[in-house]
Amino acid sequence: MKLVKTRVEFEGRFRDEYVPVEEEEVEAWASDERLNVVGKPVSRVDAKSKVTGSAKYTHDVYPPGVLYGKFVRSPYSHAKVKSVNIQNALETPGVVAIYTKHNAHTLPFEAAKKFFGEEVNYQGEEVAFVVAEEEEALSDAIEKIDVEYEPLPAFLNIEEPTNQVTRKVYERGSVEKGFKEADVVIEERFDTQATLHNCMETHGCVVWWEGDTLIVHTSTQAIFYVRKELSEELGIPEKNIRVICSFMGGGFGSKFGAGRYTLFAAMVSRALSRAVRVVLDRVEENLVTGNRSQTVQKIRIGAKKDGTLTAIEHFALVNIGVDGWTADVGGPTKSLYRCENVRVEIVGVKTNLVSNTAFRAPGYVEGNFALECALDELAQKLGIDPLELRLRNYAEKDQLLNLPYSSKGLKQAYEKGARLIRWFDEPRVVRIGDKIRAKGMASVIWFGGGGPPAYSQVKLNSDGSVNVITATQDIGTGTKTALAQIAAEELSIPIEKVQVTLGDTITELYSPGSGGSQTLASVGPAVR
Repeated sequence: MKLVKTRVEFEGRFRDEYVPVEEEEVEAWASDERLNVVGKPVSRVDAKSKVTGSAKYTHDVYPPGVLYGKFVRSPYSHAKVKSVNIQNALETPGVVAIYTKHNAHTLPFEAAKKFFGEEVNYQGEEVAFVVAEEEEALSDAIEKIDVEYEPLPAFLNIEEPTNQVTRKVYERGSVEKGFKEADVVIEERFDTQATLHNCMETHGCVVWWEGDTLIVHTSTQAIFYVRKELSEELGIPEKNIRVICSFMGGGFGSKFGAGRYTLFAAMVSRALSRAVRVVLDRVEENLVTGNRSQTVQKIRIGAKKDGTLTAIEHFALVNIGVDGWTADVGGPTKSLYRCENVRVEIVGVKTNLVSNTAFRAPGYVEGNFALECALDELAQKLGIDPLELRLRNYAEKDQLLNLPYSSKGLKQAYEKGARLIRWFDEPRVVRIGDKIRAKGMASVIWFGGGGPPAYSQVKLNSDGSVNVITATQDIGTGTKTALAQIAAEELSIPIEKVQVTLGDTITELYSPGSGGSQTLASVGPAVR
């Protein structure tokens, strides 16, 4: 066993972690290996608990004596908070406490200073927090809170150069030379809008303290990331924080962090010595939990008459909100096709909107849309079939590192897809009455694989049953079932004999966050 330093990236931010790693590697199953359980259709091991309602999500956690909390949020994108009058609201039956910029400093952690500033910088930013014995009392009290605002100018247009705060440039070869060599050049602009995650289970938490230990039930894609963030914000050891997520109703990239609601709930719970429950409503879910970035993109592509790409130039403005990160919109342009001359410039623009957040292949989805649309237009201008154009520029090596791919089945996918939809055998566009049915194709690139390291325990019982224990989380994708299949395969037992327990940091069986298709690739080998 050796201690390995790994660099973890989340939303453009990097941190180093040290983890012990077994030096013995698990040999992958061969693609033609005959397996008995893995790869075979099975019922989900948690299906019954979900359809019968016995599965316990964060929204189902109601500890004894729990208090309910809700934020008062700004209706303005940018404004000065002149005053917050809570006197009438405090008289609402059931209200226990109200925190504002005037008294948040009384909470027992320095992190309270991060809330309720003199200005709000996006619509939905917090200006007060109401705590009540009953959930119904929250809305009654909020209606009685009088907040006086002085509206200020808001930056919302990402094409204004004033708030360009980040700039990333990637170049290989010479695009100037490549465009001079081109027989055909196309140039297009593509705008993509912000997109909302709208998770079925809204963001939320239930927290309480047991002595010096903070217990957190939260809907998250990364229980260990939440623990680390709360440790840093509250200034308490990670060993004094337990994060639990037994079931989760969707995240799509938006639920990696603790969330401001969890941080504030933890401080209020400490101050009041009661459990506190904060569950965002549907309006809050769509207003303050982040989004896929709005972009404005300009792409220029040069090619020879035979379709060989000679140059690609990609410029993008990315809306990062008030304090977000600049996703790699140019990722596909840099690596999807073989081209010697490429220039990508990505500019992050700060606006008075909630910060962006990860959303299923962040950056790549937006950039891929623009690149593939532009390639289709190039194919039309050249008179070359769109699939043929992509095949003529197929990349056998990684264009960034100039290394061969360990496995790449894109060409086979092209061929199989074309055969299944009869791409070359039928008309692409067919008019049926007043409707048009058309076929199209596109490519995509995104990273995969496991890491950082993950851990698991497998306990064998005298009755032949097995307990698989790990601290990953099942975000609804069937992780429990997949891990049960792996254990059943390795031990040559029926899957019904396998019980999988996950979603609790108390086991200390570290697992990475569930995103980027890395969960099974990380935890699966650990179970094996």
